[in-house]
Amino acid sequence: MRLFSGVLLALLLAACGMDSHAPLRVGYNPWPGYAPMTLARDLGYFDEREIQIVELSSTSQAMRLFREGMLEAIGVTLDEAINMRAQGMNIVIVLAFNYSDGADALLARPGIDQVEKLKGARIAVENEAVGAYLLARFLENSPLKLTDMVLVPSRLDSHLDIYRRGEVDAIITFEPALGQIEKAGARRLFDSRNIAGEIVDVLAVRRDALRQHGLALRHLTEGHFRALQYIQTHRDEAYPRLAALIATPVEDVPAAYAGLLLLGLNENRHLLAGSEPRLCRTAQQFARIMLEQRLIERDPGLNTLCTAAYLPAQVDKGVRP
Repeated sequence: MRLFSGVLLALLLAACGMDSHAPLRVGYNPWPGYAPMTLARDLGYFDEREIQIVELSSTSQAMRLFREGMLEAIGVTLDEAINMRAQGMNIVIVLAFNYSDGADALLARPGIDQVEKLKGARIAVENEAVGAYLLARFLENSPLKLTDMVLVPSRLDSHLDIYRRGEVDAIITFEPALGQIEKAGARRLFDSRNIAGEIVDVLAVRRDALRQHGLALRHLTEGHFRALQYIQTHRDEAYPRLAALIATPVEDVPAAYAGLLLLGLNENRHLLAGSEPRLCRTAQQFARIMLEQRLIERDPGLNTLCTAAYLPAQVDKGVRP
């Protein structure tokens, strides 16, 4: 995994001008669902002079750089995209990476085998991430209230360490940290399978960047789908590459992807195309829940959130590594 560094910061700053040849800068955190996009880069499926992939250590860091204008596109969960729209950012979703099918979870220490035992517990959760939504949906399905627990804000890259040190009783996390914490003895109390289809990872782009970077976006999405095909047909070669990208042992790659459904071109057209895209309808339902839970303060206006305009013409199928 490549962590954000001073050298990379300098490269980002150098690309901040309005030069028509400036690369499309795409940032994301180390989530397995985003890794095929970087695999596409490593396989040479698009020109690195045209598209700059920026792998960051946390969602919070990626969101900060996106807000500051140092990235044109960002891998986020659907709720994070909704939150950005609610904050007045004019973004559009051009690609759906995956559905979470157990890859986001609330884990607890051995002995905490019932939801009621979380009363008074210290629960780690990442700020500005899908963790807040998963926690809200968990509370909707449990007898507990938010005030029954002590929240411990934490970054994804610290989750395993704070669990091992005994600093928290439970943790809301996601792959690849999730599998590592389960290996350390934690048990699931709630995960994204309990809210099927609600946690979706997407590529959000600044609307004002579409004109300058439209062709690069099409090359990026085409490369991403080619990488999905490569994973399906060349697993022995793909798994070591993916392991390096998500910082997990090669033998743990199947487990890291077991909780994901990677979405191919057909699924993306189904979600993003049409006058009323299916993903926009899902987002509107999602936004109502977020308003009720006070995760956002106003209606984000989602009718123009999704577009299929930057998907390639080539057709493939969704794959699960």
